[in-house]
Amino acid sequence: MTAREAQASALRTTVLEQKAILDHAPLGIGFTKAGVLMECNVHLADMVGYRVADLVGRDLGTMFPSSPDFQHLRDEALGALAQGGIYERANTLSAAATAPCSGHACAPVPWCRDGARPASSGPSRTSARNSRPSASCRR
Repeated sequence: MTAREAQASALRTTVLEQKAILDHAPLGIGFTKAGVLMECNVHLADMVGYRVADLVGRDLGTMFPSSPDFQHLRDEALGALAQGGIYERANTLSAAATAPCSGHACAPVPWCRDGARPASSGPSRTSARNSRPSASCRR
């Protein structure tokens, strides 16, 4: 095995290990770029009543009860990150975009704690943590 092949193998192993951690974390975790959810785990999807495939590529603003709620969170988080800090705050997410589900409207997720920290000097990554809502519609 060449040095390049060994590096590629080590990188594949690291990516698989990180994916296993993400998939099995007891928290809802999402990675964002420019306000778009690039990747998330099943716990985050469950928090808002969607499948992972339905959330990836979605604008983060659609996961909040209102546009002003999202804009406020975004401005606070970006301000903290721009100064090299960490952002953390309790918040409410919208479950299944509050669309009617089986004759009733999906309720907002009772609580989540949003947090953001720079992953590197590049674009920021964020996470949402939740103690699993007691009643959330599943699609």
